[in-house]
Amino acid sequence: MHTIHFSHSFSKLSETFIYDYLTSLQKQEVQVEVITFNHLNKQERPFDPVRELSLPLWNIPRLWSISRDIMMGRKREVSTWPVYRKRLKKIFRREKPDVLHAHFGPMGTFLAPVADELNIPLVVTFYGYDISELLKEEYWRKAYRELAEVAARVTVLSEEMRQRALQIGFTDEQIEIIHLGTKIDEVVYREATYPVRRFLSVGRLAEKKGHMDSLRAFNKVLKKSEEPLSFNIIGEGEDRQKIRSFIDSQDLTDSVSLLGSLPHSQVISQLYKADAFMLHSKTAISGDREGTPTVLAEAQAVGLPCLSTFHSGIPEMIPNENHRFLAEEGNVAQITSNMEQLLGASEEEIRTVSKFGRKHVEEAFNIDREASKFKELYKQVCF
Repeated sequence: MHTIHFSHSFSKLSETFIYDYLTSLQKQEVQVEVITFNHLNKQERPFDPVRELSLPLWNIPRLWSISRDIMMGRKREVSTWPVYRKRLKKIFRREKPDVLHAHFGPMGTFLAPVADELNIPLVVTFYGYDISELLKEEYWRKAYRELAEVAARVTVLSEEMRQRALQIGFTDEQIEIIHLGTKIDEVVYREATYPVRRFLSVGRLAEKKGHMDSLRAFNKVLKKSEEPLSFNIIGEGEDRQKIRSFIDSQDLTDSVSLLGSLPHSQVISQLYKADAFMLHSKTAISGDREGTPTVLAEAQAVGLPCLSTFHSGIPEMIPNENHRFLAEEGNVAQITSNMEQLLGASEEEIRTVSKFGRKHVEEAFNIDREASKFKELYKQVCF
């Protein structure tokens, strides 16, 4: 079965999940080709075949499309789509793929007219911002309603996202939940360490990741603790200066470290060095929401107790037995209480939390098992 996958940029370091999906599909003997506007991180993410779709700056149809859309007040980022679609039609007519798979909603709307004209089944996967923040704009709401008329299937990461897809106009029959998985067989479980002293968070330094809420809670707990505590944060982003200023103003420089953006292998190493993981995600002012942060699956696979929030699909990532460590979005008092609860837990309680987390990831977030669902879905839309 020949599948062509389209991602705007392949492969961003922050989008490990797409790379893992595709490599797992290849292991399962699905023919996978990637087409992208930007081929990134070729050394860190070796993958074959990848085709970069590019046009020279002087391309007359491209310049005409941009000029026309500027004059008519249309979205600049989609101005060149008609030109690229013409190129894709030639490629698809020549290669005759069985399935097109668009990663992120906007790429689904980009591919839809081509898939419709050539009668190629189109699968679209939504990941987070594309089915939250973008829905504030009538342009994308309309585009998704049109996409619903073309897509053979759309996949989402959680039940909460499925409900949003239904509200847009996709049908029950079109929607399937396929989780972001982790390479569980490659992650060695180690029993939770006791006592909990070292906290870790991983995520872009942006509002929806809730780092400021985590920091405010950590600051409160640290001031009351008789034992030294530490908090490491991995990631880069627009909120770095805001976070840095809070650390400095609260005299937290000896306890909190910003480690910047790290390769995935080093992220895993940091997970093994930590005693607990926290990611207090929330809905950003822009409307941007998480899907299901892969790092929560990785942290639980390692064996870390996880502190998080009742946000988007996160409650589905955490076993029900561990929901007592979830707080309402933005509720620093609850986050503080949950941290204190974890710090006060017995060694047996900590290890029970750890085992529940690992078991849940094994059962529901195994990358090979989730990728096999895509393989089965491709068969369904082809026959």
